[in-house]
This record gives sequence, C-alpha cells and structure tokens, in this order.
Amino acid sequence: MATFKAITIVNSHPGDIAPHTLDVQMFSSAGEMLAKAAPYKFVFTNNADPTAGFGTFTLTTDFAIDVSAFPILGAYIVWAFLDGERVAGAAFMLRRC
Repeated sequence: MATFKAITIVNSHPGDIAPHTLDVQMFSSAGEMLAKAAPYKFVFTNNADPTAGFGTFTLTTDFAIDVSAFPILGAYIVWAFLDGERVAGAAFMLRRC
C-alpha cells in the first residue's frame, strides 16, 4: 500500500463568485487513470466583500493505493482539473524499496 497527499492551490480573478469544481486524478505515464478523488465543489468568495481582490482555495487530497494491483511501478502524474480544465500537475515515481 502506498499513501501520499496531493496539495492543490488555485487562485481566482477579482470578483469571481461563481461555484467551481476541483477534481484530482492520478494517471500512469501512458495516460491511464488509476485513481481519483471525489469532485470537490467550492466558491472563492470573501464573505465580507465578494468583489475584494483575488481569492485562493487549497485542497489536500489523500491517496491510498494498492501498488500490487499496478502492472509496473515507475512514473505517474497527478492532475488537477478546475471546472473540467487541467490546471496543474505533479509527476512522481513509485518504486519498491
């Protein structure tokens, strides 16, 4: 079993009060999706003044994956999708110690 966290930080434009959805997914180097978290819905707004400046949202996603089910270990990537658009990614290696 391998466990790790993916920390995703997204920023908004001033006045963005629309609802958003953030999806975090893990892919093999061949592009096959291997794990994903439930989509997370949020709003950037500042309760005091929704039009005041930029907003930021941070999501921490915990992954616990059974690596024995993977055909090979090696390079993988975690992608973050904001409203269906890929906005960030991080590559990492899985290997046996």
